Amino acid sequence: MAIVISGFSVSGVNGIYTSSGNVNGYPVYVKDENNYLVYKLENGPYSFSPAYYLVKVVKTGNSVPICLYCYKAEGSDLGNAEWVSLRPQSSGENEIGELDFLSSSSIDESTSSSSSSSGDSSDSS
Repeated sequence: MAIVISGFSVSGVNGIYTSSGNVNGYPVYVKDENNYLVYKLENGPYSFSPAYYLVKVVKTGNSVPICLYCYKAEGSDLGNAEWVSLRPQSSGENEIGELDFLSSSSIDESTSSSSSSSGDSSDSS
């Protein structure tokens, strides 16, 4: 199964996330090496109860990776989760988007239709 994440204001987190194993008995979803969705039993100071986190990995000047916990959804039910921004109010990155669940065949169809519709369509009026 895959998840399409859209409408979140943190740069780079929107896109298709695919299931990539389990952590704490729950699936981890990965977009690329820098963006993932993970379930944690607790993650102080953000939450001391189970929650899903939308995480973006950034690298500093000395290439040390830092995990930015961008958004949190309390509980383990992603389909009904209410997301909360963990970014500072001053960052301008507080907009909450949405998650849509896709089957793997839907991903294949959307990939092939986007590549076939990328041709030049000019209006000859």
